[in-house]
Parts: sequence; C-alpha cells; structure tokens
Amino acid sequence: MDSEPKCHTIDGIPWEEPRPPHLPDRLTSISPWVLPFLALAVFQVWLLGTLQPRSTDLSALVDYWLGTRYQIVGIAGALIGLALFLRHPNARNTLPQIASGAFLLLLAQVLGLLESTIDPLFVDLAPPTDEMSFFSPLMQAYSIFTSLVGIFAIAFIASGLSAARRYEDVGTTRGLAVLLAVLVFTAVAYTTFGFAMVQDDLSGNSIIIIAGALLANLFRSLALAYLVVVSVRGWVAQEQPRAGWRVAALGAGFLLLELITPFIGVLPLAQDGLVAAIGLIADVALVGWILLVVAFALGLPSTVPIPDDESARFTLDRPATTTPGSAVG
Repeated sequence: MDSEPKCHTIDGIPWEEPRPPHLPDRLTSISPWVLPFLALAVFQVWLLGTLQPRSTDLSALVDYWLGTRYQIVGIAGALIGLALFLRHPNARNTLPQIASGAFLLLLAQVLGLLESTIDPLFVDLAPPTDEMSFFSPLMQAYSIFTSLVGIFAIAFIASGLSAARRYEDVGTTRGLAVLLAVLVFTAVAYTTFGFAMVQDDLSGNSIIIIAGALLANLFRSLALAYLVVVSVRGWVAQEQPRAGWRVAALGAGFLLLELITPFIGVLPLAQDGLVAAIGLIADVALVGWILLVVAFALGLPSTVPIPDDESARFTLDRPATTTPGSAVG
C-alpha cells in the first residue's frame, strides 16, 4: 500500500487507492526456505505412516508409534530449520551461521534416509570382512561422514548463537565449560578403553573405522557442550527471548546426558534394568531435540536492534522504576 493517497473524492478528501486481489501479508512474508525443511518433515512422517501395521487394533498402533519414537529425532532436525525461517525469514542474511547449521542438519537427515538405499551398493563394492561380518567398510565410512555433517551443524548453530548475542556476559561459565570438557573426554576415554579390552587382532581398516567412530563421538559431544555453554551464557545475560535461551540450554543439556551411557554397565543392575536405563537416556535425548525445536519456535535468537539509549547493561537486580517528580534520586 502506498504511503501517500493518490486519489481524491469530489469534495477533495484524499483516499487510498484500493489494492488488487492478493495473498495475505502473513503468508507472503514466509520465507521460501521453509519449503525444504517442511517437505522433509512431511516425508518422514509419511514414511513412518506407511510402515505402520495394517491393523484396527489400537494397542498395536500405539506400540508401533512408541517403538518408532526415536526416529522423531530426524523430524526434529528438519523442524529446527522450519522454526528458524518461520521466525526469521531473513535468517540467511541476519543469522548466516545458524542458517548454515540448519541446512547441514537437513543434509544429515537426507543422508540418513538414503542409507538403506545405498547400503546394498556399498556391500557389493566393499563386502564385509570376517572381523566385521555385518558391516561394510564403505557403509561405515558413509555413517561417519553423516555424523560429521551433523557435528558441523551443531557447531555452526552454537557459533551462530554466540555471534548473535548482544550483551556482555554476566558472571562466568568457565567452570561449566571445564566440567563439560572433562566429562566428554572421560566418557570417550572410557569407551575407547572398554572397546580395546574386548577387541583384539583387528586389521588396519577395522582400526581406522573404529577410530573414526570414536573421534566422531568425541567431536559431537564437544559440539553439544559448546552449545550448552553458549545457551547458558545467553540465558544468564538475559538475551531475548530469555525463555528461548533457557529452553535451548536445557535441550542441549539433555542431549549431552548421552555421555553417561558408557558408564551404565558398571551399575549393579540386571540385564532388563540396563536396557531400561539405556532406553531412558535415549528418551531424554529425544526430549532434548524437541526442546531445541521449541527454543527456535520461541524466536531464538532475537534480532531486534538494541535502542541507542540503552547504554548500560541490565543486571539481574534491576533498579526499581520511578516516576517523574518522585523523591527517589
């Protein structure tokens, strides 16, 4: 709509020229970059629906969807980008690192969906060895590459959130960062030691594949720890939307709880108890991905400019507001 009216009535009163038929402004303001994320999410839901049992028994359907709940992680990866571009249509320009991370998450999900299709081809090109009879070396390399894409996605999102911050830190989170780093390296070292005690006489290719998987696990945990620290810093510094930073910190922390999985075996639990404990950790990780989607749906991070007159940073104990002419000050 023009800012100035172009027409006048017979009495000389200006009036705005009516607009021709058009789509609602709310619809036209949606970024076209939401389409690949939406398409992948819908495709994954459709794929899960086609595999459900053809039964009218409600309990069978419930059991199926409960059994496939871990595949929702892939859908959550697509929904993060969808939420990002719905709340920030210009994210490719205003939040380039976060947008790149969202696209890498999308790529990681696509690579995961293609895994079952290209697995027979990789098996023909590089048949499984006697040491790893169920895995093709090429398939393992492909899986590690997919993991690396997801790792870079998390790292880009965390780095983008850090770059999008507008206020200085309140306090320090150095202790948290050191604690998480120690936990990450301890968990990976414990996993490596336990695997070395069980496996021996491995070929060079098997050692390379195992080492690659362990390194991918290490880098993924470090990227998640970085995301936790960045989110906590933004939350404590009262970045907006504060609820988004808080939910992101909680979600990333839930994902990082997977570090305790290697230590489950030392607990005095029966076999069923160990399986239940591992399943509980997987459920918590699923909740973590859902919380990250919620964080970006809340508008994380805010791109609203800070007013020029806001020269001083708010603290946790903000001064009380006074009215003009009061005796305070």
